[in-house]
Amino acid sequence: DVISFAIQDDMSDMLIEEDQYELGDIFINVQAIRDQACAYGHSIRREACFLFCHGLLHLMGYDHMKEEDEKVMFALQDEILDELVKR
Repeated sequence: DVISFAIQDDMSDMLIEEDQYELGDIFINVQAIRDQACAYGHSIRREACFLFCHGLLHLMGYDHMKEEDEKVMFALQDEILDELVKR
């Protein structure tokens, strides 16, 4: 559904000029947006925003391989999405 490729795994040593830098690439499967929106009862907009947010958080170093990391990442996703798009 979504995959992201970070330019660097560790952002701590990244040189930042003018507060702008490239994190990497995010690829979203458009059909997955439609299918998952239907399956989860979300709007297409919310599902697209969710997948983008999820990919962006991965580029920023968040992960969900461990349960404690998953709780942090998913709570942040919900906080961001709830501000942008209704459920």
